[in-house]
Amino acid sequence: MTQLVHSWIGTLIPPSISHLKELQVLDLSQNQISGIIPREIGNLLKLQTLQLFKNSLSGNIPTEIVHCKNLTLLNLYSNKLTGIVHCLFYH
Repeated sequence: MTQLVHSWIGTLIPPSISHLKELQVLDLSQNQISGIIPREIGNLLKLQTLQLFKNSLSGNIPTEIVHCKNLTLLNLYSNKLTGIVHCLFYH
């Protein structure tokens, strides 16, 4: 299983994270990350777990997240995000 867990990547999630095509677990919770969730996150087609809780993320939740068809755990709690994720778990 390919994981990026509790790693310090800076204060922003870089759009280049989409280059990690084999990534299955992305857990950057409690890392003081701010800014937006890049829409390129939708290119992580093997992603099963996305944990970004307790950061300072803001802006819209990217609609591209629905492209992550293997995603079974999504935790965005305690951020300043707006929007909803449509039909994520109904595939």
